[in-house]
Parts: sequence; C-alpha cells; structure tokens
Amino acid sequence: NNDGKLVSGGVYFYKIHAGAYLKTGKMTLLK
Repeated sequence: NNDGKLVSGGVYFYKIHAGAYLKTGKMTLLK
C-alpha cells in the first residue's frame, strides 16, 4: 500500500486521475 506495508491477495479497485483523464478499474492480486 502507500505506507509500504504488505497487502493480502484479493480483488482491489483503483482510480487514476491525471488532468482531465479519469480511469477506474478492478485488479486481482495473487500471492
């Protein structure tokens, strides 16, 4: 995560915002 701590596997949602560009999505982290 943003604090440098480990996260567990699973489904995560993300948002990318850069100027007028906005993208949201879903990713799966496998461990």
